[in-house]
Order: sequence, then C-alpha cells, then structure tokens
Amino acid sequence: RVLAHCAPSAAIAFGTTFSAPGARIDDGVYIGPQCHVGLAHIERDVIIAPAVHIPSGGRVQCNE
Repeated sequence: RVLAHCAPSAAIAFGTTFSAPGARIDDGVYIGPQCHVGLAHIERDVIIAPAVHIPSGGRVQCNE
C-alpha cells in the first residue's frame, strides 16, 4: 500500500515523492517531476508544476 487512493487516470512524473500514505490523488491529476507531497488530497483535474512542495500542514491528523 502506497497511497490511500490514486486514480488510474492520474499522471505522476519521475522523481515525485510522497511522505504520507494517507495522500489521495483524484482523476485527471498531473503532478510534475521532482515534487514532494505530504498528507494531501489532490482533487480532480489539478495540474501541479515541477518541483512543487505540498506539505502536510500544521494540524494534521493521521488515522492510519
């Protein structure tokens, strides 16, 4: 198990890392190369440029 959810139509470029297994990736998402994603829900049809960092945030609750 790597992510809580990753839609088959999502495109995740080389070098992207996920630091939380609770992350969710919806349909039509593109994540550019060398990104870092924490505990986040990336919603439908979002495009993320290369080298973007999306941290988990200060008030994260992990229910894993």
